[in-house]
Amino acid sequence: MPKKRNPVLWDVELLKRLYEDEGLSVEAVGKRLGVSGKVANKACKRAGVKMRKRGPRSGPLAHAWRGGVTVDKSGYILRFRPEHPRANVRGYVREHRLVMEQKLGRYLLPGEVVHHIDDDRGNNHPDNLELFESNGKHLAATLKGKCPKWTPEGREKILLGGRRKRKPSLPKCERDAQA
Repeated sequence: MPKKRNPVLWDVELLKRLYEDEGLSVEAVGKRLGVSGKVANKACKRAGVKMRKRGPRSGPLAHAWRGGVTVDKSGYILRFRPEHPRANVRGYVREHRLVMEQKLGRYLLPGEVVHHIDDDRGNNHPDNLELFESNGKHLAATLKGKCPKWTPEGREKILLGGRRKRKPSLPKCERDAQA
């Protein structure tokens, strides 16, 4: 039968300070104390130190943390606000929505759309933002007078997608251009 070692009496306050306050890993705590990470882990658990969850960290503890600001693939600026009711799964909210909420003094409703007047998704100045109560009203206002640039294949798909068959026609803006 293997011989049990006598447990080492650790300074609980030192363990808590290193692990909880300074945010060191158990491996780093062990290195500071001259023992392995496994021994330091057991010592921390026995001393009642509140252990962190394993796995990837989020927010300021993440290895790639850049101050809570990032840009998504569509060009929108995102801010880290995990407590926000409309935050995505990573805890980020689009900045233009936060700016509009601050301007209005309330959270935006789910259907409300914030539009960038100058079409620059990175310009979130309050004077550059406009609120629409629905996406339909947003599209009606922003696409008014604009002619879509459809490819022949795209136009064919749209015509075939209709409920009833009709003869192909050009968009109104193209008909007006030909007249």
